[in-house]
Amino acid sequence: GGGGGGSGQASGGDDGPGAGLEGGELELYDALRTWRGGVARSEGRRRPFMIVTEQVMRGIATTSPTSTKELLAVKGIGPKKLERYGEQLLEVVRSHLLRQRTSPQDGYDLELPE
Repeated sequence: GGGGGGSGQASGGDDGPGAGLEGGELELYDALRTWRGGVARSEGRRRPFMIVTEQVMRGIATTSPTSTKELLAVKGIGPKKLERYGEQLLEVVRSHLLRQRTSPQDGYDLELPE
């Protein structure tokens, strides 16, 4: 086996951390980055992207998976990653969603697509 390479780059200049994400997605992405940094330190890894890549964090941030099945659907999450980090990743997502739900918001503003 072995998956093929070739990373399709999205056009557009802003490709910094979390570019293209906003609101809750960006918050979750930041939470995932923080989590990843902590794991990298505790495991003594010099390359955090070996834990999960930017792509994976973005995928999680935009889909907010709350079950292992949903997490597996995120591109870049395989059985090995799921086994090792799945529960922690879901925990990050859950606590993020919990925070969002409990944060005081005056009226829910539903954003309409432009």
